[in-house]
Amino acid sequence: MNILLLSGWYPNKHDLGDGIFVQKHAELIAEKQNLVVLTIIEDTLIRNEKRLFEINKRDKLTEIIAYYKSPKSNNFLSKGYKYLRYLKTAWKGYHIAYKLLDNKIDLIHLNIAFPAGIAALFLYYFKNINYVLTEHWTGYIDRNDHYSNAGFFKKAIIKKVFHHASAISVVSKYLGEQIKARGLIKKEYKVIPNVVEIPKKLPVSTSNATLKIISISDLRDDTKNISTLLHAIQVIRIPYPSIELHIFGAGKDERKLKQLATDIGILDKHVFFRGFLPYAELVRFMQKASFFVLNSNVETFSVATAEAIGNGLPVVVTKSGAVEEYINEENGILVELNDSESLSFGILKMIKQYKNYDKTKLNNYIREKFNSKNIAQQFEQLYQQSI
Repeated sequence: MNILLLSGWYPNKHDLGDGIFVQKHAELIAEKQNLVVLTIIEDTLIRNEKRLFEINKRDKLTEIIAYYKSPKSNNFLSKGYKYLRYLKTAWKGYHIAYKLLDNKIDLIHLNIAFPAGIAALFLYYFKNINYVLTEHWTGYIDRNDHYSNAGFFKKAIIKKVFHHASAISVVSKYLGEQIKARGLIKKEYKVIPNVVEIPKKLPVSTSNATLKIISISDLRDDTKNISTLLHAIQVIRIPYPSIELHIFGAGKDERKLKQLATDIGILDKHVFFRGFLPYAELVRFMQKASFFVLNSNVETFSVATAEAIGNGLPVVVTKSGAVEEYINEENGILVELNDSESLSFGILKMIKQYKNYDKTKLNNYIREKFNSKNIAQQFEQLYQQSI
C-alpha cells in the first residue's frame, strides 16, 4: 500500500526533537508499507526563496521536509497569506511524494489535525484521497484548553478534519476521551500507542556513589513545569549532597531555566542541561542513572517515561493524564500536579527505594505493553478499513 504521511510536527533542521514520536511511527509503518513523509515547516530564516525542500532517506523510509517563508508581519492578511503559502508548499510536496510513490497514493495518514489537516482536506476534496487521523495534541485536554481558545479558522479546520477522517486513532485512551468530550469524535476511535524503543538486553547493574536522576522533555515550562523540579532539587541537595539531575531536551525556555538554576545555586553542580540527544546516546545515560523524573502538567502519552521504564528505571511522574494508564506501584511513584511538596516527597521516597525495583521486570512490562509488532498490525488494520 502506498501511504503519504502528513504531519505538522516532525524532526527538522530547526528542532531535531519536534514530533520525534511521529517519526518513530513512520519508521515502523515503513517496514510493511510504501510510505513517504511530508512535513511542512514555517521558516523565519528563509530570505530569498519562497520555499525549500529536503529529501531524506532513512532505511525504508523517505522524508520530504518542506520549509516555507514566514510572512514579515502577523496581522490578519498576513495570516491568510501564510496559510496560502503553506498550501502551495504542501501542493508541491504532494507532487514530489506522488512521484516517489510511483504515481499512486492509496491513503493519507495525517498526524495532528492542525495545521497538516489543511493539506489533508485539500487532497481529500480535490484528489479524492481518503485519510486516517492520528492525534497527539495536548490542546484538547481540559487543563490545557488550547482548543477552546483557538481562533475560528483553526477550530473550523480541526472540526472538518475529524468529520471527514475515514478512521481515527489516538495515542492514549485519556486523550481519546478528552477529544470525544468536545464532540469532535462521533465514531469509534482506536487507541494505538506511540512506539517505545526498548533495549533487547539491559546492562549489568553497577553501584554508583552519585545519585543520578534524569528527566527528558521539551524545555517548555508552561507544560513541563521544570522550574518546580529545579526548586525541589535545591531543597533535596541538602540531605543528599551528591544528587545530580541531568535534563535532556531543548526548547524555548532553556535560557530562562538555566538562569533560574544559576540563581538558586545548582547549575552545573547539581543540575546539568544536556540538550537534545538521539535515543542511542540517551541510553548510555539511562544505564548510569538511578531513576527518572517528569514533572509535567499534561501528557497524552510520554514516550520518555515509557522508555525510561523500558531501560530498567523506576519513575517519579505527575498525575498528568495518560501516564496513569501504565504507571503503577511496581514501576514508579505518581505525584500530584503543580505540587512542589508532593514532588519532593516522591523524589525522597524514590531515593530510598529505587534499588528495590527489578530492572528486568520493568523492561519486560514495557516490552509487552507497547509491542512494536502489535502497533504495526493495528495501523495495517486501520489502513485496510479506510481504503
